[in-house]
Amino acid sequence: MKGYDKLTNKQKELFQEAYKVHLSSMDEEGKKILAKENIVEIKWDEQEDRLEVLFIWNDKFVKVGYDNGYWGYYYYMLIEKGFEPL
Repeated sequence: MKGYDKLTNKQKELFQEAYKVHLSSMDEEGKKILAKENIVEIKWDEQEDRLEVLFIWNDKFVKVGYDNGYWGYYYYMLIEKGFEPL
């Protein structure tokens, strides 16, 4: 996944833990959308102090933010393909 190798070890740990907890709370359809094979890019947003994870699903981008280790602060933005969200 693009950008993962640029994360610090702490940011990688945050992603692994928050992503695991997030998926465990979702139904099967949600798990399909946020499957690791659908991750396009991951990066640290310095200004917002959170991870930004970009997924692709049905020709739309789904952007999820993980804040301070809690998946509870996340959001989805369906973005038309061709737009550069990250």
